[in-house]
Amino acid sequence: MTVGSDDADDADVEGAGVLDATSPEAIAAALTCAVVDGGSDDDRVVTALRWGVDVWGAGLDAAPLWLIHDLGYALLRGRAARFKGGRAVSGLAVFDDDAALLRAARLAYEDRVVAPWLAEPSFVAAHVIVAGLPAPLRDRAVAHALTLALERVVVGVGLRAGNVARLRAALERSSGPERVADAVTLARRATPRALAAVVQQLERVRGALGGQPLFLEEDLWELAHLQDLPGEGARLALRTVHATMARLPPPTPGLVARLRRRARDVAVDEATVDVFPAGGFDAMSTRGTFENLVRSEVAYVGEGRVTDARGLPTGPDLFDLRYVEGELLYYTRDESPLFEQRRALTLIVEHTDTLRHKVAALPAQTIVLALAVCLRVHRDLADVVGAAALQTAFALGGDDPAVVDEERALLATSLRADVAHRRVALIEPATAPLRGRVVLSPRPPPTAMREAPRQRPARLWVQVGGAQWLVDDGDEPALVDVSTGVGLRDVVDRILIAATR
Repeated sequence: MTVGSDDADDADVEGAGVLDATSPEAIAAALTCAVVDGGSDDDRVVTALRWGVDVWGAGLDAAPLWLIHDLGYALLRGRAARFKGGRAVSGLAVFDDDAALLRAARLAYEDRVVAPWLAEPSFVAAHVIVAGLPAPLRDRAVAHALTLALERVVVGVGLRAGNVARLRAALERSSGPERVADAVTLARRATPRALAAVVQQLERVRGALGGQPLFLEEDLWELAHLQDLPGEGARLALRTVHATMARLPPPTPGLVARLRRRARDVAVDEATVDVFPAGGFDAMSTRGTFENLVRSEVAYVGEGRVTDARGLPTGPDLFDLRYVEGELLYYTRDESPLFEQRRALTLIVEHTDTLRHKVAALPAQTIVLALAVCLRVHRDLADVVGAAALQTAFALGGDDPAVVDEERALLATSLRADVAHRRVALIEPATAPLRGRVVLSPRPPPTAMREAPRQRPARLWVQVGGAQWLVDDGDEPALVDVSTGVGLRDVVDRILIAATR
């Protein structure tokens, strides 16, 4: 776990994961605990040991214990965490030169690593998630967050691996009558060589962690839904899906503007005009046609009008007066209720049991890419038309019911909030409505896609399964290379255009 030379003496002194009084990891953990405001030093050492067992057990046995402590403590406390620099290092008077080096390294580390943590957006989001979890789950969430954050940087730091078995033994001792020694006692047992090793750790970690976000989008989702994940397999599968979705480029501003213009032109029957109420403050305007006026204003037409003997008006009516007064600013809207409603989208993935294969040219399994595309389409369309104006249905089909149930469970976990708010429904392919249907299937597009638009089995048919996907809208089929994020983005854009057609 520490940095040092390759000779046996260095290995013996530096411990290589041995948690005794002179091991650098124990000294560094104790010193870290001593420079943090509030709480018991002993308790904080035990907490760092407990987190360390989980992190090292996950394969990150090169993560320094003091780094595990600092990151975990900051996740729990957020901006309330207070680090007092190298003040506690002053107690190492017997090693003045080494203590000065350690104090300088510690201060530089806190300035360039710890302080940016507390203001970094992804770290703040992770702290909010962890702080909002139930107390029994919080400790597990911190250890899991540490694993997610450190697995991308520890490998490149070049620190020596520790021994998780010895760490567990130290944790067991700390829970019994043989308590972990207090921070000052451990610090005074330090050796110059051990202090030098800690300085090297601080400098290497500072170079690896400084200036980069600790958590990715999929990390934050995973932390927020940690208690909902049924197992490690589901966690890894959803992580891959969300990572693939997050890597897709955003839609271009031109496409967004085009989609928003078309999203308003959904004609509905007059009988169902109130399915989704249009208007509101965000739709008010001083422009528009007479038919777009709200009914409370139309009622003033003709009221209070004075006519002559021939029945012709001799002056304005109440509606004209209100219009002149500027009331139209608050009571007109550009979107007519006859041209707006909830937009329906049905995403069907056929033969999911045959899509669990990895094409060499693709970054993930075909089913992972298909689900990532579907989730991204739902999110982008909700951003364009508004979550309240979109009703999305997901349908998964296949010959193996067990596989279909597994993939449907993954979607249900990912879309739990949308399902709870009735914005998303998980349905069977046999019950999927024809309206707004998009199909992703290993089968080629049927000949019915060449029929008139109303007779087609789907608005868009995407043949998946290889390095190139065939996207058929019934008019101009196109082959798209999906080996890159740009290609997958092209597929998503074509589905969005078809959905707002």
